[in-house]
Amino acid sequence: MGWRGFLLAFVCLSIVALPGCGFRLRGSAELPATIDTLSIQAGNPYSELVANLRRALQSGGLSIVDDPKEADAVLRIRGESTGRRVQSISAGGKVREYELQYTVSFNATDREGRETVAPQTITLTRDYIFDETAVLGTGEEEALLYRDMRQQAVAQILRRLQAGYASSGPQ
Repeated sequence: MGWRGFLLAFVCLSIVALPGCGFRLRGSAELPATIDTLSIQAGNPYSELVANLRRALQSGGLSIVDDPKEADAVLRIRGESTGRRVQSISAGGKVREYELQYTVSFNATDREGRETVAPQTITLTRDYIFDETAVLGTGEEEALLYRDMRQQAVAQILRRLQAGYASSGPQ
C-alpha cells in the first residue's frame, strides 16, 4: 500500500469516526427525535435567510416541507429588515462611518399549534467606514456585512429553536 492508499484509508476512517465523536457541522440544528419535518413560513419564502435556514436544518437531518399541516413543527419568520444610519461625519460634512442593522422576528409552534418558541426578535449591528473614493468597494463590503449578520441570525434562531424544544419537554 503506497502513500495514496494510506491517505485514502485515513480519510475514510476520519469520515466514519467524526460523527461518533460528536462532531457536527457548524450551524446545523439538533432538534428532538420527535421532529422529523419542519415548515418555514415567511413573507418571502425565497429570501436568503430562509435559504440559509433550510440548509442548516436539512444538514441537521430535518426534512423541510412547505405545508405547515404536514410538519411536526413550524418556524414562522414574522419579519426581516435592514437599515443603515450615519455613525460619524467628517469636518467637511461628509459621511465617514455607517452603522448597519439587521433585524429578524420569529416564533415556532409544534404540530398542535402550541408555542415552543415565543415571538422573539434578533437585532444585529455592524459599523463600517465609508470611503467615498471607493463606492463600489464599500457597497460590496456592506453586502458582505449583511450576509454575515444573516448567518449569525440563522445560528441564533437555531440555538433558540433547540432551547425551545429542550424546555418544552417530550412532545
